[in-house]
Amino acid sequence: MKSSYQTISIEASIKYVEKKSVFLAHSFLVTSETQAQQLISDAKKKHRDATHNVYAYYISGEESQVSLKFSDDGEPSGTAGLPVLDSIRKANLENTLIIVTRYFGGIQLGAPGLVRAYGKAASLCLDESAVVTKLICTSIKLNFEYSLLEKIQKFLSSKSIETSSVVYKDVVEMDVLVPVDITEIFASEIFDLTQGVEVITKSIL
Repeated sequence: MKSSYQTISIEASIKYVEKKSVFLAHSFLVTSETQAQQLISDAKKKHRDATHNVYAYYISGEESQVSLKFSDDGEPSGTAGLPVLDSIRKANLENTLIIVTRYFGGIQLGAPGLVRAYGKAASLCLDESAVVTKLICTSIKLNFEYSLLEKIQKFLSSKSIETSSVVYKDVVEMDVLVPVDITEIFASEIFDLTQGVEVITKSIL
């Protein structure tokens, strides 16, 4: 199982002109197909007067689950959506959507010209989108007595483990995000440290 991936941290927009055709490229950080499809729908409504609204996305899920899709939106097959997807792949990015809107300028580009134009528009957009490496984490719930709070906080700090929420009830209920590659070691170490804290593995984020 992979422990990290690269994605964009800043969504960007660029304008590229090729033989009077205007290409507007937009990049988005997405984590689900539902989110991606909503953004695509919004773009089509916003640019309903455009000749084409081409898109491609690559969304990674838990373990090996991947959502990958592209659309030529009326351009000749393989000349638009695929070059956009190739730009995402070449940049080694995941959870990324690119929409390229074309306003036809009156001059035919031909299949090779379309491939170059859509690919370049997507690449230029990604150049403006800052890239960040994200760790894949397991969300873990810890349930423990108040007397263990200080000890557990010091342990989490020493491991640079992020706390996502804390609820104070009869016991302390704390959610933490642990890098997936050290989840088993973390659970074992914190159990040994406290001799009895309840450790519940919830999900991978």
